[in-house]
Amino acid sequence: MDRRLIQTAVVGSPGSDEPAICPEDPQELDLFRLENTGTTWWCGLNLPGGCGRRLTTRRCDDKICHFAHYPSAGDEHGIQCGRLARGKDSADHLFLKADLAAWLKAQDIAVTFAFPQPLGSAIVSDLADGRRLLVHLDRTQPVNWDDAQVTEFLLGTGVVSPQTVSPPAATSTASATRASGTAAGR
Repeated sequence: MDRRLIQTAVVGSPGSDEPAICPEDPQELDLFRLENTGTTWWCGLNLPGGCGRRLTTRRCDDKICHFAHYPSAGDEHGIQCGRLARGKDSADHLFLKADLAAWLKAQDIAVTFAFPQPLGSAIVSDLADGRRLLVHLDRTQPVNWDDAQVTEFLLGTGVVSPQTVSPPAATSTASATRASGTAAGR
């Protein structure tokens, strides 16, 4: 798959945090277009490196269907977009935020959200009762476990908790003990 193709967008305006995924199949894209007549798609500012320009859907038979930038006025080649990721997972933080918001709303818990830098790495959820949840998504960024404002940490796929990682010396000692205990029992 061509990683340059934009598979995610936001709905309605550049500042929106409502994500969308473009269907890859031409027939599915046709239905998507019919179901979303009048909807506008944007290279959202809540997407890492998003430029805020309007997008359209592009129907393709020789590669996956995708979003594409409208050309900029007066510039036949368009302005280069700084999107850091363009695949289906490039809006995971927005989809997770929407799911978390729906779950909290079903429990009648008011919440406000923020996206700390680097954008897409985490979601900060401030609950009306004063609790703060930090959803940490980026396994390349360290978790600040000492943040006294955070009540609960939720870790995304691949993010490792230091409480679940055994120090190398302890693992080596345990393995050596088991090995010598097995050998001594024979």
